[in-house]
Amino acid sequence: MVRWSRRSRRSGVVLLATTLAAGCHTYAPVAATELAPGAPARVELTDRGSLDLAAALGPRARVVEGPFVRQRDSTLQLRVVSLTRANGVEERWEGQPVDIPLASVAQLERSRVSRARSGLMAGGMAAALALAVAALGNPEALSAGGGGRPGSGR
Repeated sequence: MVRWSRRSRRSGVVLLATTLAAGCHTYAPVAATELAPGAPARVELTDRGSLDLAAALGPRARVVEGPFVRQRDSTLQLRVVSLTRANGVEERWEGQPVDIPLASVAQLERSRVSRARSGLMAGGMAAALALAVAALGNPEALSAGGGGRPGSGR
């Protein structure tokens, strides 16, 4: 049986908390009226929208991600942190506000933490941590022979 030291337990809790905070995110379609300011959002642009926003986003922008700022009559505003081009190249942005006409939006999605995926990831990381602690607590488990003293030929 593996006995966990206080330090090992604390490290495990920190690792688990970090995993759950980062989590696995999924996107679900949403209406602009359902988004709260600051909510993570992703906008897939129409072909025409990509052309219309070329001056603000550059050529061939397809997907824009960032916190939702507000919706006006015919536009919504995001602070762009990520942009994906038609060729699949992803670019990081620094949160510049961009107004996106609603007519340019093919799909609007909200980011959510997936409890199922986060749970699976946390479980996998906890198992890996348990194996690492067990192996470090028993150095012989790391040797190819699985037993004996180092240099004993076993």
